[in-house]
Amino acid sequence: MLTLASCSGGGQYSEMRQRLDALNELNRSDSVLTITERDEAQTLTDYFDSHGTPNDQLLAHYLLGRCYADMREANTEIPEDANAFGLQEVIIKSLSLTESEVTQL
Repeated sequence: MLTLASCSGGGQYSEMRQRLDALNELNRSDSVLTITERDEAQTLTDYFDSHGTPNDQLLAHYLLGRCYADMREANTEIPEDANAFGLQEVIIKSLSLTESEVTQL
């Protein structure tokens, strides 16, 4: 059985996972995510892209997308590598982009 600590670097993974959970709690409470949370989400996305499970990666990218949506920058900021994770469709749906906004991507 593969444990999270063995695939992710132990203590650092635990800290980053706690930060991801905290950001997710803000999202769940319908808080408006701002540039501060966007910077945190970007840090978490960068970390989990290299060290996390696919679920960690999906959540980090989703939260980054939510930050951009709350900041009204969704149509210009979806990461180019989103398709590498199969996330672009998930992000587009979660942000409720219109068809014209999708074509601008």
